[in-house]
Amino acid sequence: MTKKLLGIASRSLRLPEINLIQTILRTSSALKEEWQLVDRGSVDALLVDDPGALPAAYQASQSTEKITVKRRGESGDGYLFLTPIRADELIDTLLSIGGVKQRSSARQAGQPLVDQPSLADTTAEINAISRYKLKRWPSNDLLAREKIYRRLAATISRSCKSPDELVQLTGLELEVCRDFLKLLQAEGILSNCEGQRVAPLESVPANDNRASFVKYIRNRFKLSAWR
Repeated sequence: MTKKLLGIASRSLRLPEINLIQTILRTSSALKEEWQLVDRGSVDALLVDDPGALPAAYQASQSTEKITVKRRGESGDGYLFLTPIRADELIDTLLSIGGVKQRSSARQAGQPLVDQPSLADTTAEINAISRYKLKRWPSNDLLAREKIYRRLAATISRSCKSPDELVQLTGLELEVCRDFLKLLQAEGILSNCEGQRVAPLESVPANDNRASFVKYIRNRFKLSAWR
Protein backbone atom coordinates (compact mmCIF):
# COMPACT_ATOMS: atom_id res chain seq x y z
CA MET A 1 0.00 0.00 0.00
CA THR A 2 1.35 3.43 -0.98
CA LYS A 3 1.20 5.78 1.97
CA LYS A 4 -0.12 9.30 1.68
CA LEU A 5 2.34 11.91 2.92
CA LEU A 6 1.52 14.74 5.33
CA GLY A 7 3.90 17.66 5.86
CA ILE A 8 3.88 20.32 8.57
CA ALA A 9 4.91 23.82 7.48
CA SER A 10 3.17 25.63 10.32
CA ARG A 11 5.21 27.55 12.87
CA SER A 12 2.23 27.81 15.22
CA LEU A 13 2.27 24.08 16.04
CA ARG A 14 4.56 23.13 18.92
CA LEU A 15 6.71 20.01 19.06
CA PRO A 16 4.40 18.16 21.52
CA GLU A 17 1.46 18.79 19.17
CA ILE A 18 3.48 17.52 16.20
CA ASN A 19 4.41 14.39 18.16
CA LEU A 20 0.75 13.84 19.00
CA ILE A 21 -0.21 14.18 15.34
CA GLN A 22 2.39 11.52 14.59
CA THR A 23 0.84 9.29 17.24
CA ILE A 24 -2.67 9.56 15.84
CA LEU A 25 -1.45 8.80 12.31
CA ARG A 26 0.14 5.62 13.58
CA THR A 27 -2.63 4.41 15.87
CA SER A 28 -5.96 5.50 14.35
CA SER A 29 -7.98 2.49 13.23
CA ALA A 30 -9.94 4.76 10.86
CA LEU A 31 -6.82 5.95 9.03
CA LYS A 32 -5.40 2.40 8.91
CA GLU A 33 -1.82 3.73 8.84
CA GLU A 34 -2.42 5.18 5.36
CA TRP A 35 -0.81 8.53 6.28
CA GLN A 36 2.82 9.21 7.15
CA LEU A 37 4.33 12.40 8.55
CA VAL A 38 7.36 13.70 6.61
CA ASP A 39 9.59 16.77 6.99
CA ARG A 40 10.53 17.33 3.33
CA GLY A 41 9.84 16.36 -0.26
CA SER A 42 6.59 15.84 -2.15
CA VAL A 43 3.45 15.63 -0.02
CA ASP A 44 -0.23 14.88 -0.48
CA ALA A 45 -1.31 17.34 2.21
CA LEU A 46 0.45 20.17 4.03
CA LEU A 47 -0.39 21.95 7.28
CA VAL A 48 0.32 25.65 6.75
CA ASP A 49 -0.19 29.03 8.41
CA ASP A 50 -0.43 30.79 5.06
CA PRO A 51 -1.78 28.82 2.04
CA GLY A 52 0.16 31.14 -0.27
CA ALA A 53 3.57 30.38 1.26
CA LEU A 54 5.54 27.17 0.78
CA PRO A 55 8.77 26.30 2.67
CA ALA A 56 11.71 25.23 0.53
CA ALA A 57 11.79 21.80 2.20
CA TYR A 58 8.49 20.76 0.63
CA GLN A 59 7.44 20.21 -2.96
CA ALA A 60 3.76 20.88 -3.60
CA SER A 61 1.93 19.88 -6.78
CA GLN A 62 -1.52 20.84 -8.03
CA SER A 63 -2.91 17.82 -6.18
CA THR A 64 -1.35 18.80 -2.83
CA GLU A 65 -4.09 19.80 -0.37
CA LYS A 66 -3.19 22.70 1.93
CA ILE A 67 -4.73 22.60 5.40
CA THR A 68 -4.67 26.01 7.06
CA VAL A 69 -3.94 26.10 10.80
CA LYS A 70 -6.32 28.46 12.64
CA ARG A 71 -7.24 29.22 16.21
CA ARG A 72 -10.62 27.77 17.16
CA GLY A 73 -13.26 30.40 16.39
CA GLU A 74 -11.38 31.82 13.38
CA SER A 75 -12.69 31.22 9.88
CA GLY A 76 -10.99 30.41 6.61
CA ASP A 77 -11.39 28.81 3.19
CA GLY A 78 -10.75 25.20 2.26
CA TYR A 79 -9.50 22.61 4.72
CA LEU A 80 -8.92 23.96 8.24
CA PHE A 81 -6.95 22.58 11.18
CA LEU A 82 -8.26 24.25 14.32
CA THR A 83 -6.27 24.67 17.53
CA PRO A 84 -6.56 23.51 20.27
CA ILE A 85 -6.64 20.45 18.06
CA ARG A 86 -8.90 17.40 18.33
CA ALA A 87 -8.36 13.84 17.16
CA ASP A 88 -11.73 13.42 15.44
CA GLU A 89 -11.27 16.58 13.36
CA LEU A 90 -7.79 15.53 12.21
CA ILE A 91 -9.05 12.07 11.27
CA ASP A 92 -12.10 13.54 9.52
CA THR A 93 -9.98 15.92 7.42
CA LEU A 94 -7.48 13.27 6.35
CA LEU A 95 -10.23 10.78 5.49
CA SER A 96 -11.89 13.45 3.37
CA ILE A 97 -8.64 14.26 1.53
CA GLY A 98 -7.93 10.56 1.02
CA GLY A 99 -11.40 10.04 -0.44
CA VAL A 100 -10.97 12.91 -2.91
CA LYS A 101 -7.60 11.57 -4.06
CA GLN A 102 -9.01 8.05 -4.43
CA ARG A 103 -11.78 9.30 -6.69
CA SER A 104 -9.35 11.47 -8.67
CA SER A 105 -7.05 8.50 -9.28
CA ALA A 106 -9.99 6.39 -10.43
CA ARG A 107 -11.07 9.13 -12.83
CA GLN A 108 -7.57 9.44 -14.31
CA ALA A 109 -7.39 5.65 -14.74
CA GLY A 110 -10.67 5.66 -16.62
CA GLN A 111 -12.52 3.68 -13.96
CA PRO A 112 -16.26 4.31 -13.65
CA LEU A 113 -17.40 6.54 -10.80
CA VAL A 114 -20.65 6.03 -8.95
CA ASP A 115 -23.20 8.76 -9.71
CA GLN A 116 -24.53 10.90 -6.88
CA PRO A 117 -27.27 8.80 -5.25
CA SER A 118 -30.67 9.79 -4.00
CA LEU A 119 -32.97 8.16 -1.46
CA ALA A 120 -35.13 6.94 -4.31
CA ASP A 121 -32.21 4.92 -5.69
CA THR A 122 -32.46 2.29 -2.94
CA THR A 123 -35.29 0.24 -1.52
CA ALA A 124 -33.27 -1.92 0.86
CA GLU A 125 -34.38 -1.64 4.47
CA ILE A 126 -32.00 -0.05 6.96
CA ASN A 127 -32.67 -1.83 10.24
CA ALA A 128 -32.42 0.38 13.33
CA ILE A 129 -30.51 -2.27 15.29
CA SER A 130 -28.31 -3.76 12.54
CA ARG A 131 -24.77 -2.40 12.43
CA TYR A 132 -23.15 -0.91 9.37
CA LYS A 133 -19.70 0.32 8.36
CA LEU A 134 -18.17 2.27 5.48
CA LYS A 135 -16.33 0.36 2.76
CA ARG A 136 -14.65 3.58 1.59
CA TRP A 137 -15.00 7.31 2.08
CA PRO A 138 -18.12 8.91 0.49
CA SER A 139 -18.03 11.39 -2.35
CA ASN A 140 -17.84 15.10 -1.57
CA ASP A 141 -21.18 15.58 -3.34
CA LEU A 142 -22.87 13.32 -0.81
CA LEU A 143 -21.11 14.83 2.21
CA ALA A 144 -21.95 18.35 1.10
CA ARG A 145 -25.69 17.71 1.40
CA GLU A 146 -25.76 18.09 5.18
CA LYS A 147 -23.12 19.46 7.58
CA ILE A 148 -23.51 16.49 9.95
CA TYR A 149 -22.86 13.91 7.21
CA ARG A 150 -19.08 14.26 7.47
CA ARG A 151 -19.12 13.46 11.19
CA LEU A 152 -21.49 10.52 10.66
CA ALA A 153 -19.20 9.16 7.96
CA ALA A 154 -16.15 9.44 10.22
CA THR A 155 -18.02 7.60 12.99
CA ILE A 156 -18.95 4.55 10.90
CA SER A 157 -15.56 4.47 9.19
CA ARG A 158 -13.97 3.50 12.53
CA SER A 159 -16.27 0.70 13.63
CA CYS A 160 -19.66 -0.87 13.00
CA LYS A 161 -22.58 1.22 14.25
CA SER A 162 -26.36 0.84 14.11
CA PRO A 163 -28.76 3.74 13.41
CA ASP A 164 -29.80 3.59 17.07
CA GLU A 165 -26.16 3.93 18.16
CA LEU A 166 -25.65 6.86 15.78
CA VAL A 167 -28.63 8.56 17.43
CA GLN A 168 -26.98 8.09 20.86
CA LEU A 169 -23.62 9.38 19.63
CA THR A 170 -24.85 12.42 17.70
CA GLY A 171 -28.21 13.34 19.23
CA LEU A 172 -29.76 13.38 15.75
CA GLU A 173 -33.18 12.03 14.84
CA LEU A 174 -33.32 8.35 13.86
CA GLU A 175 -34.66 9.19 10.40
CA VAL A 176 -31.69 11.50 9.72
CA CYS A 177 -29.21 8.72 10.54
CA ARG A 178 -31.22 6.16 8.59
CA ASP A 179 -31.48 8.41 5.52
CA PHE A 180 -27.71 8.95 5.59
CA LEU A 181 -27.13 5.18 5.64
CA LYS A 182 -29.52 4.77 2.71
CA LEU A 183 -27.49 7.28 0.70
CA LEU A 184 -24.29 5.35 1.46
CA GLN A 185 -26.05 2.14 0.48
CA ALA A 186 -27.11 3.68 -2.83
CA GLU A 187 -23.50 4.71 -3.47
CA GLY A 188 -22.43 1.10 -2.86
CA ILE A 189 -20.06 1.88 -0.01
CA LEU A 190 -22.01 0.55 2.99
CA SER A 191 -21.41 -2.91 4.42
CA ASN A 192 -23.63 -4.77 6.87
CA CYS A 193 -21.72 -5.98 9.93
CA GLU A 194 -24.30 -8.64 10.83
CA GLY A 195 -22.60 -11.70 12.22
CA GLN A 196 -19.35 -9.82 12.87
CA ARG A 197 -17.98 -9.22 16.30
CA VAL A 198 -18.16 -5.50 17.05
CA ALA A 199 -16.62 -3.23 19.65
CA PRO A 200 -18.85 -1.84 22.41
CA LEU A 201 -20.40 1.56 21.86
CA GLU A 202 -17.97 4.39 22.53
CA SER A 203 -18.51 8.10 22.80
CA VAL A 204 -17.35 10.25 19.91
CA PRO A 205 -15.95 13.66 20.87
CA ALA A 206 -18.61 16.28 20.19
CA ASN A 207 -17.98 19.88 19.12
CA ASP A 208 -19.45 21.46 22.21
CA ASN A 209 -18.42 19.34 25.16
CA ARG A 210 -15.08 17.57 24.57
CA ALA A 211 -11.59 18.48 25.67
CA SER A 212 -8.76 19.36 23.36
CA PHE A 213 -6.89 16.92 21.16
CA VAL A 214 -3.98 16.90 23.59
CA LYS A 215 -6.14 15.88 26.56
CA TYR A 216 -7.95 13.27 24.47
CA ILE A 217 -4.69 11.60 23.41
CA ARG A 218 -3.25 11.76 26.93
CA ASN A 219 -6.29 9.96 28.29
CA ARG A 220 -6.44 7.50 25.41
CA PHE A 221 -2.77 6.50 25.43
CA LYS A 222 -1.92 7.24 29.10
CA LEU A 223 0.67 9.87 28.13
CA SER A 224 0.52 11.67 31.45
CA ALA A 225 4.11 12.86 31.18
CA TRP A 226 3.35 15.11 28.19
CA ARG A 227 2.61 18.72 28.96
